[in-house]
Amino acid sequence: MNDSQFENEISNYLRNRGKGGSHAYYINRVITDLVNKNRVVSRLNTKLIDLKDLRVRADYKTDTIDRKEANTALSFAETSINELITHYNLPKL
Repeated sequence: MNDSQFENEISNYLRNRGKGGSHAYYINRVITDLVNKNRVVSRLNTKLIDLKDLRVRADYKTDTIDRKEANTALSFAETSINELITHYNLPKL
């Protein structure tokens, strides 16, 4: 996929679904790719949903995220990144 096709895909996604913006686009794209390659990782999907919920709470609501939730989110993020690196055979950060 070239840059123009990628930009068109993002634009179409945002225009047709819109909800969640570019964050949702990338999350859905990764999940779709994992499913299409028969690399379904349900833990990753659950972690991404949990992280999204915490981000929404932190960015758009007045809820307080305590230290335990923050540490859990950090652990989820680190684990998710490592799982993606492994599945896509990427170099470690």
